[in-house]
Amino acid sequence: SKVFGKSGSLKEVDYVPKIEEVQSQAAADSKLGKFTSFKAHELSCDFNLPGGHVTQAWKLFKRYDLNNDDILSPYEFQLLLRHVPRDRFPSAKDVPRELFKEAIDIQHTDLPVTFVDFLTWITRNAFQECLLLNTEQRFMRLVARKFQVHVTDVELVKRHFDHFTQQSGRMEYSQFHKLLALLLNLQDVSSLPESRVKSFWRELAGDHGIVEFTDFIPWYLGCFAGENGSPLVNFYRKIRPISIVEDHPE
Repeated sequence: SKVFGKSGSLKEVDYVPKIEEVQSQAAADSKLGKFTSFKAHELSCDFNLPGGHVTQAWKLFKRYDLNNDDILSPYEFQLLLRHVPRDRFPSAKDVPRELFKEAIDIQHTDLPVTFVDFLTWITRNAFQECLLLNTEQRFMRLVARKFQVHVTDVELVKRHFDHFTQQSGRMEYSQFHKLLALLLNLQDVSSLPESRVKSFWRELAGDHGIVEFTDFIPWYLGCFAGENGSPLVNFYRKIRPISIVEDHPE
């Protein structure tokens, strides 16, 4: 395409937007108020966020801007933050409290919150487990940290547990026996004494007769996790600890 330059001569340009495109962009910018697509691009570069995410964040920010003055009161900001994890935490009581710490701190100061403040909160919290992971995934990571094992080991046990329970999430004794033999690397299920398995089951299930994964994994790691690669070796080391006696010359 060619357009007239300042000198009045024609010059080549790569692309000239159609009038409909210009009007469409103007309408989109109008809907965003003072927040234009150029501002979205600038902020996306500043905060290393996709431009589309910045625009969505602005629309969400404006939804709670009751005075339409491009700032939020501390209370409005807290309402906004409650909305962010709504898809992952439908019930407000399940939202991790640490997500609201900044909003609570701001509420104590009574300072207004700008859109830049909101983007700062997003970049600080975007990679928190409570936003990236569901409840089950966070539980597995918590257990892995508690017993000092790799989270991949916990996830592997979960896959085996789901296989034997057929995704029901509730395990009975017969399934427990087979799962335990698999986790202990036993080629033959019968090589694990029935009396020992029943003892394990009573210890784990009590009078309930049913075990869920949240019960099973802490019990299993408590009994069989350890530095040695063999679960059975780890188990016997725990029930029969070997004391090391140093020889002292007389």
